[in-house]
Amino acid sequence: MGGKRPLSLLAHRDWVLARIERQPNIPLREMLADLHQRGAKAGYQALWNLVRRANLSEKSLHASE
Repeated sequence: MGGKRPLSLLAHRDWVLARIERQPNIPLREMLADLHQRGAKAGYQALWNLVRRANLSEKSLHASE
């Protein structure tokens, strides 16, 4: 019970981080829509977990949607 689960978006991690670097104020929901178009089957929380584990702060993202 508990523990760290593997990231469901691990295959898209590099794309997500590059996208944030290019457009740091992108809303996470917009990025999630783009990920769905790329075939990713993950939710908002999975994306937020990926961003958080990459040590990006809320100040570097437009997370207050």
